[in-house]
Amino acid sequence: ARTELWDDEEEGDDGADKPDPAKEKLVLDPLHHWHSKESVKDDPTDAFDDVIAHATAERAAVLVLGKPRCGKTTLCKNLAQSLNLVHVNVKKAIRRLFKLAESEADREEEGSEPLPPLLDEFQQGVIATLKDGGQLTEDMIITLLNYEFKREDVLSKGFLLDLPFFELSSSNWYALLKTKKLEVPDITYVVELETSNRDAIEHARGIRLNSQNMRLYSQGDLNEILKRKNKKKVKINEDGEEEEEEEEEDEEEEDVGEGDDDKSVDGDDIDITKTKKLPNPEFLEQRMEETVVHYEKELKNYNEKIRPHFDLFLRYLSPSQYIKLESSGLNAYEVHEAVVARIVEKNPVRPLGKILDAGDDDNLKGLMEDGEVDPAIPRKWSLWRQTDPVELSRNKVVPGTAEFPVLYAGHVFLLANEENQKAFAAYPQKYLTKRPSMPDCYRVAILGLPG
Repeated sequence: ARTELWDDEEEGDDGADKPDPAKEKLVLDPLHHWHSKESVKDDPTDAFDDVIAHATAERAAVLVLGKPRCGKTTLCKNLAQSLNLVHVNVKKAIRRLFKLAESEADREEEGSEPLPPLLDEFQQGVIATLKDGGQLTEDMIITLLNYEFKREDVLSKGFLLDLPFFELSSSNWYALLKTKKLEVPDITYVVELETSNRDAIEHARGIRLNSQNMRLYSQGDLNEILKRKNKKKVKINEDGEEEEEEEEEDEEEEDVGEGDDDKSVDGDDIDITKTKKLPNPEFLEQRMEETVVHYEKELKNYNEKIRPHFDLFLRYLSPSQYIKLESSGLNAYEVHEAVVARIVEKNPVRPLGKILDAGDDDNLKGLMEDGEVDPAIPRKWSLWRQTDPVELSRNKVVPGTAEFPVLYAGHVFLLANEENQKAFAAYPQKYLTKRPSMPDCYRVAILGLPG
């Protein structure tokens, strides 16, 4: 197959054939999907530039559309977990600010040395407004979202955008995206949950708030929990006969509801397969937002003043970029599985930085062997070898150590300290934009005996 790549090419003056990189790449793609951008090296399965290609590849940027209370937030949280994306919405951004404020207060109580503030003036203003019982303005909400898009984990992993979709007084959400007032990177996918108005109203009417923990439950959640609670299992009794018994509820299971938030700051590690506990019906209440009169107003506003603005944007998306799913009658798990299948088909899950167990500088080969190794992607040294890529990005040549290794895209990197190790594992793309090279200006110390 390789000789056929350049059969139609003209021969050079010396009679040597000139391979066509495009054809070569086309044939070798099925054999090795970690190919380089710059054609194929001597060994097509060992191209160092592959790690740079992954680092500079476009990140998934997913916009989720749907009528109010149709399950957008639940879908985003589940997708964030399974695809390792970051869920971006206003509620999570606000919660993160309060977490940072708590961390800053803890630092002051510990009496540690003065450190740079974790919150700037705008972020402090958001917290002060909410603590005083005020309401965030539209400009404050837009600025808050823009802060989210600049976070390193969003830039590294990609994100799921879950907009609040309330009516704006001076613009519309599509205009904010188009004019870049909302500083969102180019959207790579749009997921739209389609449901009829009647089904949307019925779904909203069934949502209940647990007043004990302020978690939401859809009627589908409650039905699924009840079904699992009443599920019978068969066991063999002492007489060798089959008998059914009611499955005991695990008291340690986490009580998770629709749109619920987990214990982490980001809220992106919810296990959608975990069995949910049945909440006490005495504490389930209907919110004002789920009454028919109030919800119909929200629905009309979305149908007439928000959704039509996105028609032009959706028209120019390719079929692989626009995922429209009829979600009526589907539970959260079924919606999630259908969307994941469509996204992963066109955009495989990206490699992520992984901190390895500390090794021994006298036995660096052990880093190639320890732990689980994917046979499709055997470990190998990166082109940086033992140079710390984080320090090299700062124009410093500092050797890394086996004490702080990181695995990325099948390549092992050595870092000089724990801080660099964590920074590289969290956002390797930041330091792998080009092949390593010596800084333009550097100092060398030569040591030795006189003479």
